[in-house]
Amino acid sequence: YEAWKSGHKEYARSLFRGMASTCVACHSRTAAGSKLKWDFSTGFARGLSNLQQAELLAAGRSFDAALVEFEKIVADPELAKTRPTDWNRALRFALAISIRTERDPAKALAIVEKASKMSGVPQTSKASMRDWTRSLKAWRAEKATGKTEPSTETQLNSEAHRLMDLARATQRHPMDRAADVLYLRASSTLHQQLQVAPEGEKSGEALQLDRKSTRLNSSHVSESRMP
Repeated sequence: YEAWKSGHKEYARSLFRGMASTCVACHSRTAAGSKLKWDFSTGFARGLSNLQQAELLAAGRSFDAALVEFEKIVADPELAKTRPTDWNRALRFALAISIRTERDPAKALAIVEKASKMSGVPQTSKASMRDWTRSLKAWRAEKATGKTEPSTETQLNSEAHRLMDLARATQRHPMDRAADVLYLRASSTLHQQLQVAPEGEKSGEALQLDRKSTRLNSSHVSESRMP
């Protein structure tokens, strides 16, 4: 704010963008917490790109609006061809929101399948999407069984460990994104656990395990190569 008021507007915008990315790292892990609304026509946010605006919406936990914007970006074949880094970032943000906050495998699957059929998409991205598709279909099948989902601290902790073990077995090397869906599910489950029992016997372990899932997940929102 001081930079903006003193006339250093581009510097203020760069600081603002950096803070927004930092916020996204935590805020996108759970829908719990306050929601912010941004006015993109004035002040700091004026002139930001569509991707930056979508990131701010996610940082403020306006997830429905953010997901709409990310999907618009992902649906742009020209962007996928000419600016693949931004396109991939938008895709992974959309994936993170649909998995972490909405916990909706069908929604995430629809996004990935639509993206995989576009022209101009880098081959490395298509390879990752094939792995994500398999994981999302498996998750959708789990939900279709009608089995009662974990709800207690112990049950959620056990489920997080199961997902982490499966993710480690799926990931072929540290930079491999094959297990992204599983790591995002594990993180979401751990935050469910912390909401159920914020001071429970396994809360410390949950925080430690979430930190580990963040480090192992090559597409975590706090890293430059992701959302």
